[in-house]
Amino acid sequence: MKRKFSILLLLAASVFLLNGCKKKHEQVDLSSIHTTAARETMAPSTASEEETTTEAESEETTKASNDASQISSKALSYQPQDNVSIAYPEIANMNDSGKQEQVNKLLMENASALYTCLAADGTLESMDIKCKVEALDRNRATVVYTGSYKLKDGPYPVSVFFTNTVDLQQVKSLGINDYSDAYTMAGYLMSDDVQFYQVNDSLKSSLLEYRATQTVEDFTDLLNQADFPLKSSDGTADFPESFSYLNQSTLYFSIPVPHALGDYAIVSFPMDGK
Repeated sequence: MKRKFSILLLLAASVFLLNGCKKKHEQVDLSSIHTTAARETMAPSTASEEETTTEAESEETTKASNDASQISSKALSYQPQDNVSIAYPEIANMNDSGKQEQVNKLLMENASALYTCLAADGTLESMDIKCKVEALDRNRATVVYTGSYKLKDGPYPVSVFFTNTVDLQQVKSLGINDYSDAYTMAGYLMSDDVQFYQVNDSLKSSLLEYRATQTVEDFTDLLNQADFPLKSSDGTADFPESFSYLNQSTLYFSIPVPHALGDYAIVSFPMDGK
């Protein structure tokens, strides 16, 4: 069943069919939702010769061990045009230098995928994306991206959230179905036990009202299309509307919600049952 909601609420539906990559938007009726102020939250492929990739001012991030050859990461900044800055990690000290190069290429391409989708027709006004390495060891790197972008004709900045978990040994991106399954998580999302991450009671109440306009089938379809790598439909690649990551036995995944509710919400699910 085609899902009935989108990553952002605009006065009219907008569809990006850009450079072989599109992002879907459909109008959502908010008449029954008690709106709250949108959250101010903190979402890319390869640079051309004129584009610059510079080291960000942020310090080195996660480290996996205490020996001299510990695997580590540092934040770089991709700045393909004025008013666009996308932070992404570069991994160092992998045992296999060839795999390390492939991993860093994959991380950079995924970090810049949203920019690639939005900028192709020249309507992107600005974008600011930060990254945080949530977990890093010799098997996996888990990166969370938060930020916003604004289109030239857009009435407001749009908050974005996306993640990238990379299997460092197989050099591939992992998704929600590698940790659980979409149908089970959709059922949890529709249940009384659902927990939304870092929301107050007022926003949670509004999110539950929005949830009531959806179905298990809607969320199953959404989550089956979640995460990198980009999926294709109608011959074009769709930027996912949902992303997930696993950290310390908790699975987190996002759903798109109306702009008045923050553009996205994050659901947390304890994998250990606690």
